[in-house]
Amino acid sequence: MNSEFCSIPSTQALIAFDAVARHRSFRRAAEELCITDSAISHRIRELERNLGTLLFERTTRSARLTMEGDVLLKSIVPALVALQSATSSFKDRHTHVRLSILPSFARFWLLPRLADLQRTLSDITLDIDTTLRQVQLDQNEADLAIRFCRDPGSEGLAVTKIMDDAWIPVATPTYAASLGEGGLQQRLRRATLVEHQRQPWAPWFELAKLEPPGTGKLLLLSDTAMMVDAALQGVGVALVRRSLVDRLIRRGELEVLFDIGLESDSSYFLICRKNSLSRRPIADVYGWLIDSIQNDEANP
Repeated sequence: MNSEFCSIPSTQALIAFDAVARHRSFRRAAEELCITDSAISHRIRELERNLGTLLFERTTRSARLTMEGDVLLKSIVPALVALQSATSSFKDRHTHVRLSILPSFARFWLLPRLADLQRTLSDITLDIDTTLRQVQLDQNEADLAIRFCRDPGSEGLAVTKIMDDAWIPVATPTYAASLGEGGLQQRLRRATLVEHQRQPWAPWFELAKLEPPGTGKLLLLSDTAMMVDAALQGVGVALVRRSLVDRLIRRGELEVLFDIGLESDSSYFLICRKNSLSRRPIADVYGWLIDSIQNDEANP
């Protein structure tokens, strides 16, 4: 063995350092790595002793990188990613793929299709993290991410726009029938309008060439999935993203009151590190997601 490598800290210590830096917590890092709190503390102390510097400012609740720790993190993450990529092809085919995804999209789009994914990619374990947080792929926080945004960025990333979206008014058939006879303008005046705090009804009414109700019930919600749930529970007419309710409409659980969609200024993007697609499991899940989206578009 070349003697110049003898001074390199152990990969276990570097992986522990990366985990603590990401979580800013020794306890959460230990949970991720399935080791004890004392074990991860020991690995960090050994790394600090090896390097001759403190890497974290420790408090009772958190661990914050020192300036030296921040420099080290920026240096070792690409090295760990390269090491993982270099060795992954030699591992057993049964492996994990970490997917970060919005909770609403996971629940209403991905979950109904998971059985097909398991049949198609039976040797892959999918680790799904539902979060609104924009995970840092360059920090190895996930292998793949689906994000609903305007611009996901592209530096060092493979980015594929997989779906545009539109806001449409939906309700259960029973609730729609309860609005009575008359034109849509009159029926909507009798309805409770369910509105997302970031997407008011007013632009949709303008697009549909209808007058917004001057009075009436309005329910404001901040959670996209709760919007769909409110419609399913017969609370009112919800203005929701079509991507989340297409399946429910096909099954007759919801109906579109007026087939005019307000185009969203955001789209869905599938994102990963460019070098990640050289790993077969990640490439397979990436391809399955693309194929599923295209199949939906071909069979509306």
